Amino acid sequence: MSPISLTGFSNESREASFIEAASAFSVALGFPADERPLPANIADQMYSSPLTLHMAALAAVLSSSENAEQPIDISRYLLLHEQRRWNSLSDVGTVRTLVMLATLFGPMHTRETARELILAAGIADGTAEADRLLRDHHYLYPSEQHLSPLRPDRFAEDFIGWHLSRSRVVLDDLAKLLIAAPPAPSTDSLRQAMIVLANAARHPSVRDLLERVVRVRPELAEQSSEVLLAVTNHLSFPTAAIIAFRGNILVESTHARHQLIQRVVREFPSTADASVNRSKLRLLGDSFTDCGEYHEAAEIYGGLVQRLREDADAGSLEELVELADLLNRYAQAVAARGSEADALEIMNEAVDLLQVQSESDMGDLILDYKEILARSLSNRCNALAGAGNLHAALADAEEAAILFQELADDDPEVFVNVLLRSRARIAQTLHELGRFEEADKIDQGVVDALRPLYVDDPKNHRSDLAYILYNHGVSVARLGDSERAVVILAESAELYRHLAKHIPLRFLDELGRCLFTLSNALDESNRARDMVKVLREQLTVQRKLNQLAARPDNRLLAITLSELGQQLAMLGENEQARPALIEAATVAKELISSNDSAAALIASQSLISLSIVFRDLGCGNEAIGAAREAVEVSRDCGDGSDFDSDRHEFCLSLLAEMLEIFKHAAQS
Repeated sequence: MSPISLTGFSNESREASFIEAASAFSVALGFPADERPLPANIADQMYSSPLTLHMAALAAVLSSSENAEQPIDISRYLLLHEQRRWNSLSDVGTVRTLVMLATLFGPMHTRETARELILAAGIADGTAEADRLLRDHHYLYPSEQHLSPLRPDRFAEDFIGWHLSRSRVVLDDLAKLLIAAPPAPSTDSLRQAMIVLANAARHPSVRDLLERVVRVRPELAEQSSEVLLAVTNHLSFPTAAIIAFRGNILVESTHARHQLIQRVVREFPSTADASVNRSKLRLLGDSFTDCGEYHEAAEIYGGLVQRLREDADAGSLEELVELADLLNRYAQAVAARGSEADALEIMNEAVDLLQVQSESDMGDLILDYKEILARSLSNRCNALAGAGNLHAALADAEEAAILFQELADDDPEVFVNVLLRSRARIAQTLHELGRFEEADKIDQGVVDALRPLYVDDPKNHRSDLAYILYNHGVSVARLGDSERAVVILAESAELYRHLAKHIPLRFLDELGRCLFTLSNALDESNRARDMVKVLREQLTVQRKLNQLAARPDNRLLAITLSELGQQLAMLGENEQARPALIEAATVAKELISSNDSAAALIASQSLISLSIVFRDLGCGNEAIGAAREAVEVSRDCGDGSDFDSDRHEFCLSLLAEMLEIFKHAAQS
């Protein structure tokens, strides 16, 4: 678990907090509760930290009990105080290392795992000695578990840095332990130890240790944001570059990895040749894409396309394939930022560039050629479908799937995800063509193939499963099986919640789309209260999206508010329905004033429902006012169609009804 940030103390509260903490420590240790003198430098910035202030209070109590002056180096004083407790037991060096191991890897839930750690670390020659060390540690730090860590965290981190700086042998032994494969220590324990070390990386000895470990086992740096940030902020450029170019992306550490890549790109040697410089910028563009920052990614890819065209050798197949790859990435980013027509033009160029080449001429580039062509066809499929050219989109999707199948036959571990996504893309296109049964059959096969992969490795398959389940749920809903669709879409939404929590710019929109579809399926299943719950969540998501977006989607916000208000009204919860419907009508009317004629239906429907809610609440003037506004909207924004005429007549009859019900209010 990541450490929790504590709020700092203001200058005014430090003195009172210090006195209170010192008094509490005095009582706990059985010393007289005399007032201890304040540190001379209590105004220093470091005392804004609660942990530092409490450590200073403890040091003041202990030094006073020894008739000594207050220490200046608080951590060192407290460490020496702890060491005096250790001296009566085993060799003090052994106890230090034991406490360090407990702080890094503890607590252990069983005696066996604690013993295995001690033996793996080499500080005991056998089981009997390991058990004696466990008893000694329990005497020093009593706990229901084994090898309880040193606390508080800041003090513990200072201790680790201090102990490693005193003994090169200890540092070497700990490096060997961290580099060794499980079972001792376990994968989870290793991850915890790396996080503790990352938080202690302000100490040179800890940085030295991390440098050595990460060079040999770079995957340990990728298990948490804390370690990636330590690599970014404290380790050498070569080590940072090794991690940055590995390309192992976990959603939980995407933003930390982005910071690492930005550092590597900034510090990259200016003497690198053109192809290496393109690689580093492509890496940065990919990182912006992973974070959902598509405008920045598009700028980088567009610049790379232009640069490669200037640098490329006319007859170089390598640079031709690289150009097609960059065009594909560029088109993806352009499409994601909302310029679908431009993206289609770029994708056409990428596909044409590759398709005019002969596979037989590709030689060692054949796998790269197939992969980039398959990805380009897949992305062009999406653009063609968005433009309404569904038959051409289906042809591209099917051709891409054939290529991905050939690649997966050679390397299934690398290409299984994109192969399954390509099949899901075929199903999605079939669904848009109205071939729902075929789409359902393909989707079910894809889900069945992907689910065991997700169970074995959820981090690397979560986004694929979320996407495929969503498409499957849409197809099932169109088949009329709303109950089955609810189950599928609810699972997809749960996966998207996790993804959106860590990368909101990239996944919040997909979560909102999934929730919207789920709410419709719940409506079809007559599960009104569950629908309200989902609509509330969708509303929260839409507000967050509008805060993040350069151009907020206020129409979808108005639709969500209107649907929520109407459902609450149907459940008789008029007090809760009223503010949702008022906001829906307000947002929709603002859209109408911005020449969004489609918002007229949202506005009139919200005002109709609002008038009925006011009627049921006994608010006559408000009910008449909402009905009158509905009449005005339907009159001013109608296009003369039968639908609009019928809606206007309904609004008029509603106004007449409200005027009849609330005669006295109407007269006033």
